[in-house]
Amino acid sequence: MVKCLLFIIMFFSHLVNLYSEEFPSLIVFNVIAEEGVTKGKANMLTEILIDEITKLNRFKVIGQKDLDSMFFWEQNKQLKNCTDSSCLAQIAGAMGAEYYVEGSVGQIGDRYIIAIKLINAYKVEVVNRLISKVYKSDNALLDEMPKIVKELFDPKRLKKEFEDVKGEVFFTSGLDIVSEPVGAKVIVNNEYKGVTPLKIEKLRNGRHVIVAKKEGYKDEVVNVILNKDEIKPVMIKLRKKICSVSVETVPESAEVFFQGKKYYTPARIENVTPGKYEMKVYNKKYGERKVPVVVMDDNEETKVVVDFEATTIDAIKKYKKDSGTGYFTIDVFYSFGGTSYGDEDPISSHILQLRTKLNIFPFLITPQFQFLATHSKYYSGSFSLVAFSTQRFELFTFGVGYTQGPLGGGPGAVFNLYRMNIALHSITRNNDFHLFIGFVDGYSGGNNFVVSLISLGLGWGSYMF
Repeated sequence: MVKCLLFIIMFFSHLVNLYSEEFPSLIVFNVIAEEGVTKGKANMLTEILIDEITKLNRFKVIGQKDLDSMFFWEQNKQLKNCTDSSCLAQIAGAMGAEYYVEGSVGQIGDRYIIAIKLINAYKVEVVNRLISKVYKSDNALLDEMPKIVKELFDPKRLKKEFEDVKGEVFFTSGLDIVSEPVGAKVIVNNEYKGVTPLKIEKLRNGRHVIVAKKEGYKDEVVNVILNKDEIKPVMIKLRKKICSVSVETVPESAEVFFQGKKYYTPARIENVTPGKYEMKVYNKKYGERKVPVVVMDDNEETKVVVDFEATTIDAIKKYKKDSGTGYFTIDVFYSFGGTSYGDEDPISSHILQLRTKLNIFPFLITPQFQFLATHSKYYSGSFSLVAFSTQRFELFTFGVGYTQGPLGGGPGAVFNLYRMNIALHSITRNNDFHLFIGFVDGYSGGNNFVVSLISLGLGWGSYMF
């Protein structure tokens, strides 16, 4: 009974190992369309070829399209559009494939000519080749493909080759991979296996391609050949990705301060690791500029261009925007808490005002004209200067004007304590509507005096220069 159980266990163990075997890899490259055949038809033949080879159940089949979704092209961009035989061998070798198939299809007269080659990627030798001629018929072409694959992989003709591939395959090998620094991602034969330090068991004997990847370091590719029962130690030393930063300025001859060192433009800074930095660039005429620099993993050179003249113009525009230089405004507002004083007793007044203002020298001199009218027949017109003014606020206005009351008028002074604009809607880049708010206005002239506490209204503003 025990012997029977042991036999059953061993039998099923053998089946598990059999079905878990990793077949040798084979890449099927795109069939090339020659004269008289469209690229679309050649691509369809490629798919049929892949399907027929897969049905043989002898290889792990990879199509050229499959490579598009793999990491391979990231490291071998120069090979992506290459159809030369030497390039195909490099691709197969880099992928760790034992074999690859290449072919072409064209038309001569009333026949399709199909040429297919099976190549050993290790030896870069043609294992088998054949040329098939079929009458120009799509149906005949489809029927011919299974025959081509059967003949190309005929076990009788390729007995020794297949014995080399299948007869000596064992899954008793392994890898013991370490890296410096540790923590590198490991990809073996295009399959992610883990992070170093890493031990991998039950690998097929033969050739394997190991790729180690770590952020900030160059990818390292190692090819190994494992013998039966061999556990091979592999040490991978990663190299830091070294990039460069080139700096140009307009005008030239600027000083560049980067990572504690000083350079002069045009400058090229070598041995820069990927990351985020701040660079200072100084010109005697225009001053200092702080420039953020991002060095990416996939860029060997990061180019930085500092145009002092452009940034100076931008700075001037920003200053004008912040300070309100050249800002012209028209405001209409109603004043609450108004009182008019003349020869008669003080009168509570409804006051309507209109003012125009142009910021010429912000914070110093801003001229404005104001007009006032009350329901109690007091009127005033004045010219004043604002001591501190921007687009959004003004502090302390003082000027001269003429105030007229019911019993006469005369010249006098005007003042305002504080006013502000609150933007409501920007019509264009240089125009806007805004809400006007003012506090404490006073107008005098002759024996007349008009004062208000709070003003509220609407205004329109525009940058004139």
